Amino acid sequence: MTTETTTKEFRFRDIAVVAYAPSIVSSMGHGAVMPVLALRASDLGADASMAAFVVALLGIGSLATSLPAGSLVARIGERRTLMGAGALDAVAMTVAFLSSSVAVLAVAVFVSGMSWTAFLIARQGFLIDATPLSHRARAMSLLGGSFRLGVFVGPLLGAGLIHLFGLPVVFLFAAAMSLCSAVIGGWMPELGRTRSREQGHLSVRSVLWAHRRTFATLGVAVVIIGISRSVRTGLLPLWADHIHLDASVVSLLFAGAALVDIALTLPGGWLLDHRGRQVVAIRWCSPSASAACSSPSPTTRSAWAR
Repeated sequence: MTTETTTKEFRFRDIAVVAYAPSIVSSMGHGAVMPVLALRASDLGADASMAAFVVALLGIGSLATSLPAGSLVARIGERRTLMGAGALDAVAMTVAFLSSSVAVLAVAVFVSGMSWTAFLIARQGFLIDATPLSHRARAMSLLGGSFRLGVFVGPLLGAGLIHLFGLPVVFLFAAAMSLCSAVIGGWMPELGRTRSREQGHLSVRSVLWAHRRTFATLGVAVVIIGISRSVRTGLLPLWADHIHLDASVVSLLFAGAALVDIALTLPGGWLLDHRGRQVVAIRWCSPSASAACSSPSPTTRSAWAR
């Protein structure tokens, strides 16, 4: 199935398992780990600032390898990238489970961030190839929803595991989930590699230069949003520890936040398909811009296709 697939031929259920199951499974593991990562670092002897830095290494690893991960997907395809990223993340989470020092935990978290980026890009690349333009925003929103579903279920399971076996076991759970996602990803058809061979491979430097304006504008906005979202991941567990909340309670708080995210997934996808990205990003339309916001322009739809 390609981007030329017509609306009548396309059905979400045809790609549901291969497109969304790996995301749900993998994010369950990450969802279990994120609420307690800072607490694990504290247990190993890190102070508050070092524990927050360990959490930040997940994002640093993702940022540092975003473009190389995209190049990897173009060279070896979405399926192989997904399987490799899942296996690498399983190794990283196992090391985190066995770690006895903050330094080892920090390295494991950084590697997990690297693999997570490759995983995300592979999933998005598959959906771009597998869905027609008319359904793409909803497909991407459902991808986001699948992650949020995992991030909702993961902390709930993590809370139970922590209560029964202690905090470190969630890393072992995350390793198992990453390995399962790699296995499920092996069922995914390879749609984008043939196109990449026909078009050739672009270097990371050429991509940076060709899209420098986008990186300088939209890229900066995305970084700021990412920073604001990551604050809760690092600071909420530390604050909960400061007021003597149990790690399992922190996991339940994260699950509650994920539930709110899930509720907005489909409405967000509908708005993207029917009103355009600017409406969703800004969340309102001024009277003078009502015509532009009523529906995506041909230029906007063309950009979305790319």
